[in-house]
Amino acid sequence: MKIQMTDVPAATLQKMTADGVTAPNQCYHNAARIVLGRLIPEAKYVLCWVKDVAGGTHGHAVIEFQGLYYDPTLQANSGISSSYIRFRTYDYAALVALLKNKFGPDFNSVGFIPPALLPGGKVECVKV
Repeated sequence: MKIQMTDVPAATLQKMTADGVTAPNQCYHNAARIVLGRLIPEAKYVLCWVKDVAGGTHGHAVIEFQGLYYDPTLQANSGISSSYIRFRTYDYAALVALLKNKFGPDFNSVGFIPPALLPGGKVECVKV
């Protein structure tokens, strides 16, 4: 399903940047930290396909809040893409359950890459 991004309000984007959740090339970590840290209560972690400036398509993570989609990583760095296709959405409970299942109940003490969308539609989260 194609999704449209909404700009993160300037004050919120500034706070996200100060909180370290707009780091370039870290979309999975950024989106997961927003959801897991409850920086935006009720935000959901969304895996999607995104077209980059060169026209290539790759996996990416954004957030959804109250039916609107936001891409703080690209908005704060290179600019929002014109094409996003939603692949899978995790609310807070589903994301926590996935990480506990993969890394154990104390998953926050483990260095990990949150669920990432890989070529072919494989979703993987790995310990680092």
